[in-house]
Amino acid sequence: MGKLSELILSADQIQLNAAFEEEQRNANNVWMSCFKAPISNCKPVSYRFSLPQVYAMVMMLDYYGRLTTELRAIDDPDRQREFKHDRLDFVTPSGVFSYRDEAHLVRHSGLIAVDIDEHENPEAVRDIDALKQHLLDDDDLIIDLMFRSPRGNGLKAFVRINVVEFSHYDNFRALRVHFLKKHGIVIDPSCRDICRSCFLCHDPQCFVSQQVSPF
Repeated sequence: MGKLSELILSADQIQLNAAFEEEQRNANNVWMSCFKAPISNCKPVSYRFSLPQVYAMVMMLDYYGRLTTELRAIDDPDRQREFKHDRLDFVTPSGVFSYRDEAHLVRHSGLIAVDIDEHENPEAVRDIDALKQHLLDDDDLIIDLMFRSPRGNGLKAFVRINVVEFSHYDNFRALRVHFLKKHGIVIDPSCRDICRSCFLCHDPQCFVSQQVSPF
């Protein structure tokens, strides 16, 4: 995939690209933090957690497969939300944190986890597999990991950003415009939060960068 395209936002020119050329960047050396449920937990169980480890956990049928099946069998949205917050472990895709708040960011991962939800995009998520391929065909995006959301009605995409030249929030703004203009997709505004959590669930069709060597 190519480097991300340039977008004009107000008076700012923001280039959406990885911090390094794709062939120079090792996706196996991308780090974040991992937390045990519940969501109120702010102390990481694993301070440095790699992208290959996240992929391995998403592919873990015995544990996350059981939890994902149990979650999706719940009909009531409020009970689903409660289950997700109480039972699912999570990571902070945008970086390593000694404590889960912005002030305790140790190292940015060079990623933003883009959430594409049913609430904002009811038509786009009708066919998750088609949506996934549509995004992978976008040469302006570099996606390292992409999997179906815990409730099964959305997508989570770990997208590379340039944190050397631009802030996390500027990258988010550029991605928001790019997804809307090119794909007609509204990404969750909560993605602007640098310490935003991403719940782990099972997706046997999880996409992972060819650079990643999880085993």
